Amino acid sequence: MKEEIKKQQEEKKTEGVQSDSTSQLVSSQGSRLDKLEDTFEKRLATNTTNLITVFGIFASIVTFLSIEIQIFKNICDPLRLLGFSLIVLASLVSFIFLLHVIANFWINEKAKEYPRIIIVFILLFFIGGIVLFFIGNDEVSCKENFIFQRYSDDFDRRQLDLEIDINSKLNNLELQFNNQIDSVEKQIENLKQK
Repeated sequence: MKEEIKKQQEEKKTEGVQSDSTSQLVSSQGSRLDKLEDTFEKRLATNTTNLITVFGIFASIVTFLSIEIQIFKNICDPLRLLGFSLIVLASLVSFIFLLHVIANFWINEKAKEYPRIIIVFILLFFIGGIVLFFIGNDEVSCKENFIFQRYSDDFDRRQLDLEIDINSKLNNLELQFNNQIDSVEKQIENLKQK
């Protein structure tokens, strides 16, 4: 009987050891799964933030190009054009930055410190654009100069053509006048002879 009791105790011990190792294995697998789930959620949040930022960059580039095309044909002074371009660029970079900050806060639900150099660059773009815009020439005089430059070559050519035409008409009139003088002189001589 003692042997049977010993066997039963040994079986219970082996079963206890097996159940302990199984529970340890399950708990280690569970914690591993929890870590993988946390990692997956962080990556998903990061990818979503990056996707929103890329969308913002795309929208900003399209907006920047469409505005620049419209401005290039209306502003003729290079300093004003550069100033306005810097202001638009600063606005669009601010839009991208704010979109990224909002998306990051919305997904991660915590504030994140961003490099202040981005904000400094945005402010420098704004200030530089405003300074260049106001340093540039007045748009009215610039357009008048552009119109003058555009038509000055045509004006010079037309003036030369007009001078040639007037000179040829004057030469014709001079010839006619000289012919009339000659005819009058002949008439006077004929009258004197009579």
